[in-house]
Amino acid sequence: MGRTVYCRWCYTRGHNRRTCPEYTENMKERAVAEAESNKEHDCHETWRQEEYAKRIKADVLLDGTPFDRPKQTNGKGARRCSYCAAQGHNRRTCEKFTIEKQDYLKEAVQYRKDIANTLPDLGVGIGTLVTVDPRYGNRGDRNHLYMVVDFEWGIITHKTGSDGYRGIKLRSLDVNDGGHPYRDEFIPFPAPSGHENDESLDDYQQKYVNTTKYWDNIEVVAKVQPKAIKKIIPSNWYEPKQIEKSEFFKHYFKDIRSSDYWDNYYTDE
Repeated sequence: MGRTVYCRWCYTRGHNRRTCPEYTENMKERAVAEAESNKEHDCHETWRQEEYAKRIKADVLLDGTPFDRPKQTNGKGARRCSYCAAQGHNRRTCEKFTIEKQDYLKEAVQYRKDIANTLPDLGVGIGTLVTVDPRYGNRGDRNHLYMVVDFEWGIITHKTGSDGYRGIKLRSLDVNDGGHPYRDEFIPFPAPSGHENDESLDDYQQKYVNTTKYWDNIEVVAKVQPKAIKKIIPSNWYEPKQIEKSEFFKHYFKDIRSSDYWDNYYTDE
């Protein structure tokens, strides 16, 4: 038994929006209103008329203006890469896309190596005590005491390390008036030690500006020995293949487009 089709415009069974007569009539009404408004106000808006002309495959707009309607093809000659929009190849074989991934992995590996040196320097590991202004609940007039209980090693790259919601997990050691502990918190990884800001950029444009804002309100009150911190860092954390297997990497590159995507899209090759 075949799948039943429902229209997304009128929700009637048996056709889709592409063939919906009600949607076509709606487009016609808007095109007519546009043409009448142009005549009344002596202007020449044509967007709605053009959309209607495409819909009914007309070469003349309702106001009589000739319309160079895009001709439909079988798609073979118009296929474009979903990453760079250039013709003649797809995303899988795109050289620019390959370079983009290689650059990402190179930067991610370097970032992880820098962080692996930064955490021991700061004494931040499992068991570290920090005071933080809590994101939720009654904040009061002081920072609350937390203990580091986990790290989100698998998702941390140069793109996610400054994410305050997914980085270092904290367990509250303070309790509220009812004797219940406050909610767990997440803080970002600190900026890599030795990082220098770009003097050519304003403060708000700096690479780790959000991380710095978080860590301005964080105080490490009890450190963990560097050798203990180094032991908890996964041994394969710096391997590009491990980064490439992560769900975040796959999600990041699923729909990403090159910076010149639209330039290529509107260029006839």
